[in-house]
Amino acid sequence: MIFFLYSHIKKAPVNVDIMLNALKILRTRIPELTISFTMMVQGDDYGIVDSLGVDILKRSRQIGVDVNIVNGMTMEFGSRRSSWGDAVIAASESLHRQLQQIWPEKSSEELYTMIGVTPMIGRNFNGKIFQIEHAKQLIEWSKQKQ
Repeated sequence: MIFFLYSHIKKAPVNVDIMLNALKILRTRIPELTISFTMMVQGDDYGIVDSLGVDILKRSRQIGVDVNIVNGMTMEFGSRRSSWGDAVIAASESLHRQLQQIWPEKSSEELYTMIGVTPMIGRNFNGKIFQIEHAKQLIEWSKQKQ
């Protein structure tokens, strides 16, 4: 599932509680439903943004929405790391730390299984290039976390 939290037509914010309550109802009617949020990464040392990331996940928990996947859009974020592969992995580790704060009752391993990573293949608009060796590096990192 993909959710757009802001309307591009009306430029009006979407009522997040309505969306989350609808997801909660859907999950009760379709128990096998996978609920996945794709969220913008702010930086490799920070993780996902607060207002359209962390806050939504916190509210999901409050409402009782069982989130399966938090997919970090690991592209176009700030990093001083020389390797873009290292930056993508660092951003994913930062996301993991954020998830620990939202779901402290879950084990580290459980939280890693919730993380999705979506890099932009090739040249990013920020000038960084995600190359094949970075993809291999990301795969190896993810295998270590399983």
